Amino acid sequence: MAKAIAKKKVTPAAYHNALTAYVNNELEARGLAVKREKEVAKLDEKYDPLFEAYMEQQKVHSAIVQEYCATNREQLFAASKIIKSGTYDVGYRNGKVKIDLVEGKTEEQVLAQLKKHMPDYVRNVEQIAKDRLIADRKLPNVINAAASCGLRFVADEMFFIKVKEGHK
Repeated sequence: MAKAIAKKKVTPAAYHNALTAYVNNELEARGLAVKREKEVAKLDEKYDPLFEAYMEQQKVHSAIVQEYCATNREQLFAASKIIKSGTYDVGYRNGKVKIDLVEGKTEEQVLAQLKKHMPDYVRNVEQIAKDRLIADRKLPNVINAAASCGLRFVADEMFFIKVKEGHK
């Protein structure tokens, strides 16, 4: 993007003017953000107790509705898992499917049975431990061995401007 904006040769004066403008804009934006945060904090102080009271009431009302629906589930939900009206939907939905071990079985026992009867459902994963290689990249033996295996460590270079606090 910077190349598209500055297609002509940039002079030292233009560089200094742009950098000064950048820093001033950054500091103004920070000041505005602080002002906004203070105003939001005042609003939070005013409205948070009301929201908390509503949420506590919601918990009580929800518990009553849930208990009634659980007690009368067969009659209320005989035709459908949801009761719909113009202002609300109440009902049951299935959560995310998960797998649980049957009581008394260990994961090792289940894995052995799956290997025997359903081997297509057992994973054997081999992959490069990139996180460990990156963590140990300064070690001479890791650098040499990684290079001989066809790996190299690279980091993209990124341009930045950091505006320090207290300048203006």
